[in-house]
Amino acid sequence: MSAVVFKTHPSINAAYKEQGESIGVSITSVYNKLNGLESTTSAALVRDTAREQAAIVEQMGGQCAPWLPGYRIKVLDGNCIEATEHRLEVLRETKAGALPGKSLVVYDPLLEMATDVFPCEDGHAQAHSLFADVLPTVREHDVWIMDRNFCVRSFLLGIADRKGYFVCREHKGLAFSSTLLDWSWL
Repeated sequence: MSAVVFKTHPSINAAYKEQGESIGVSITSVYNKLNGLESTTSAALVRDTAREQAAIVEQMGGQCAPWLPGYRIKVLDGNCIEATEHRLEVLRETKAGALPGKSLVVYDPLLEMATDVFPCEDGHAQAHSLFADVLPTVREHDVWIMDRNFCVRSFLLGIADRKGYFVCREHKGLAFSSTLLDWSWL
């Protein structure tokens, strides 16, 4: 898997072809194992790796200059996990093959790395369905930078309720005015 993540190989199948003898199981077994991994496992891997790497970056003084001193900047963006043509030919036409999904990714510009991911296996789901997972991660003095697809009233109010901030291009369908927010805590 690491050979694919680090782009040493373009696919699991290509990595297996090169290292198959040392792996000791069939390619079908490899795919069966990968299909059994839950999306929460991938999300935990991203968070844990980011936490460990952040400690190293901080220890080495490798952080970038803060965009806004005194605030924690978080850039939130959505991602469609595309279907791949690198799947085994026999799996390309079956529903048992990997299907596209979606994820929301949090990028920390101070560390220059993704620090969190919120995956969704349902390729038809909207990003809105993941907002409930993102909100518990909002902390006081966070500034969330997002595109207009995240301009959803309940989500923006959730950030404000946690004493966070947001920079978001207003979606033209937003039935909401910033005057409805209680800014007294500023």
